[in-house]
Amino acid sequence: MTNYLGLDWLAMCLTFAAIYLLGNKSRYGFVVMILGNLCWASIGLWAHSYAMVLANLGFFGMNVRGYLKWSPSKEVVARRPPCALCAPVKSNVNPLRTACATKAE
Repeated sequence: MTNYLGLDWLAMCLTFAAIYLLGNKSRYGFVVMILGNLCWASIGLWAHSYAMVLANLGFFGMNVRGYLKWSPSKEVVARRPPCALCAPVKSNVNPLRTACATKAE
């Protein structure tokens, strides 16, 4: 049995924390996952598991990309009307009708 001096436990905790943060739509989940990927890649080097190193370097790259491309959720942006007049209006005919559309008619 090989002892990784707690690096394996740290990597596991970072991975779970990152998944939790990303599940809560926090961009910092990517940063935590990047740290976890570096830990896992180090363990892979230590264990001479080059597939583990390669996989975690790939995950590292995807997490950097995710961090850089992060933007607010389109769902959150779509729910905010641009003005008070554009608030949804109850309509049996068109549920997406807004006050601005009603005013234009």
